[in-house]
Amino acid sequence: MNKAAILLANHQSLTVFMPSHGQLAQHACFQNTPDGHRDFLVYLAANHKNHYRLAVDTVDESCIRASIPRLRGTDRRALVQHRIQHAFPPSALTFTTTLGINKAQPPQEELLISGLSQADKLGPWLDTIKLSKICCNGIFTLSQIGPLLLKSLGHDTACCLLLAQCGDVLRQSFLLDGQNLLIRQSPLLKGNAAQMAEQIRQEHTKLRHYLIGQREISRDAVVPSYLIAQREVTANIDATASPQEATWQMLETGETARRLEVSAQMEEGDATAIFLGVLSQKLPGHKFKETRLHQTILQHRIRRTSLAASISIAIIATGLQVYLQHEISHLETLTSVLSSQDPVRQKPLTEANAAALEKWRNLNQQHTAISGQIIDPVARLRQVSQVLTHYPEVEVDEINWQNDAGKPSENTQLRGRILLPESTSARMLIAYQDRLIASFRQAGAATVDLQKSLISTDSSASLAQENSVGDKQARLFALLMRHQPAP
Repeated sequence: MNKAAILLANHQSLTVFMPSHGQLAQHACFQNTPDGHRDFLVYLAANHKNHYRLAVDTVDESCIRASIPRLRGTDRRALVQHRIQHAFPPSALTFTTTLGINKAQPPQEELLISGLSQADKLGPWLDTIKLSKICCNGIFTLSQIGPLLLKSLGHDTACCLLLAQCGDVLRQSFLLDGQNLLIRQSPLLKGNAAQMAEQIRQEHTKLRHYLIGQREISRDAVVPSYLIAQREVTANIDATASPQEATWQMLETGETARRLEVSAQMEEGDATAIFLGVLSQKLPGHKFKETRLHQTILQHRIRRTSLAASISIAIIATGLQVYLQHEISHLETLTSVLSSQDPVRQKPLTEANAAALEKWRNLNQQHTAISGQIIDPVARLRQVSQVLTHYPEVEVDEINWQNDAGKPSENTQLRGRILLPESTSARMLIAYQDRLIASFRQAGAATVDLQKSLISTDSSASLAQENSVGDKQARLFALLMRHQPAP
């Protein structure tokens, strides 16, 4: 299974975990200082071929439920943005999840707004990642990985509590329909296993009473509680507590790591290692949207496609040159043999010899033409990248570059999707489509053919996974650019 490297960041430092021999090994650590940022940039430049995911370990994460009138388009987007600005500072990273429609009169849409209120402290790390041009696929918090972890183990996340011992901190989450509705952290005092188990029980009781007070659960509801902790602690939890309080399910860290086939070099019993291992293998359904990381993913796809195209054209050109040189050498030998014969005794050229000489001339001309027509795709794909940086709504799924040997033309094909509001009219779609095509024509002096219109939508990718814009749809497109040499 392919695993991504993990960048674990907090307000003090950033630690890099690299997949090695089936586990995540701690590879480097950098302090949140100007010197640490410079060292981090040098490190990323030396390891730019890896795929990264940024995990954030902070205490400033919160989830807020909100209700808005059932609207669409610009009005809905403005109202959601107003709710976000009211709940979080302008520098916060947020994403919005739709919980459904409350069919009361009038109908209300239930939203869950998740945010990092002190995201500005991560700014230097994000700026460094953008400068390095590595592929960093999103920002995630450890609490976001909790539902994915439980689903991987086959547990129900319809309504449950998740408690995890992460070093000297106890992470607590209330999950409803697979979403974190409440996130808390509390310190764990150092002591023996029995004392730590008692602290966990007390924190669990506080969390349950709080949820009852907020009317999230009823007083007699039986809510499953999952505890991820070291074996000594789970063994001291009294699982025979009142059935109205909880149904405990113990997930010992060592056994859980073996079941998920994940591990990381951390302190024994620290559940953070399990969270990072799951994130290395799978992506949560939601992530904090950050334009700086979106550009790094786009640049990585362009660079990967450029490299593959360069290697392919080099192999094809080398093979053709070897073949042509072999044919030319053979025909030159044949010609020299014919010309070395005694002119008096030499017979007129037969049809076979004349055809061979004509073939030699044609091959020689083709060899000369192909040698001057080997086109480097890097410059062409760089033009594509420059155009797409001005269209942040574009998400590229596939880039294909093709040049048939012996032909002067080259083709570049793009397939992807464009995130536009549902309320966007057909006229606006066509205008956006024309601007995009005109930009490609201006940048590459190419003939651009539209293979699939932007007006078609992909219902399976209705942007719940784009997190911050629930009222948008993925409009698929496919463009083919033909480049002809100047006469």
